[in-house]
Amino acid sequence: DLLQQDMITFGVSIPLIDWGIRKGTYNKAKNNVDEVNAEEGQKISSVEQEVCSTVNDFNVQIKILSATKDAIRLSEMVYSEIVERFKLGRDGVKPLMDAMLDRQEAQNKYIQAMQNYWVTYYKLRRLTLFDFEKGVELGE
Repeated sequence: DLLQQDMITFGVSIPLIDWGIRKGTYNKAKNNVDEVNAEEGQKISSVEQEVCSTVNDFNVQIKILSATKDAIRLSEMVYSEIVERFKLGRDGVKPLMDAMLDRQEAQNKYIQAMQNYWVTYYKLRRLTLFDFEKGVELGE
């Protein structure tokens, strides 16, 4: 039947010379992989440095908290002594007010130290994804 004709064409393409296109594409892909690996390494290193810094800061916060507790205890002793001396008439109002202000300042510093301690503690938990009290990993 002349009205129905089917044509089939087969072709084969064999590049004889691609002028280095495949090699260039391969090298570009390899460089992209190397770049991603380098970025990941930098991110990991950055997180490790931040964790080390936060651990050091946390240890400092523990020492500061201990020092502020001692300062409160000392300021309470001084205040009590000055109150007794005031009652006996040996000291005036000025030393009493100074002792009261020192005691209040010590309490304020203790509260600030507590805040810094807990902020650093929870920052460390967030960075490590680990609950130190329960000894378990935290979910993301």
